[in-house]
Amino acid sequence: MDTKYFDKSNIRLKAESVDEKELFGLYYDYDSAFEHGLWGAIRESSLLKCNNPAHKYHCIPDVEDVNRLKTVLPDCIMVMNKTIVFLNELYGIPEQLLNGVTNFEIKSITE
Repeated sequence: MDTKYFDKSNIRLKAESVDEKELFGLYYDYDSAFEHGLWGAIRESSLLKCNNPAHKYHCIPDVEDVNRLKTVLPDCIMVMNKTIVFLNELYGIPEQLLNGVTNFEIKSITE
């Protein structure tokens, strides 16, 4: 699979070019596993361990939606804020729009 962009660079190099190597390391592989439906992500989000030790703790489908993964909303907001700061440094965002983003509160969405 070709993951290069128009300038023939990969995502890791793009992250490094904007001084976000640590962010890439923390998020990319984990998120990519969910995005591509890899088994680790499926086990974490959609399967439960059987409670019967005689069954050797095999996995069973989580048909009653017992698994509740932690929300990713704060992470999404943090990454979006980093993106906006970067775009502001490059292009300049009108102050009124920038203030609307920097003063954003999570509570307004989750309530």
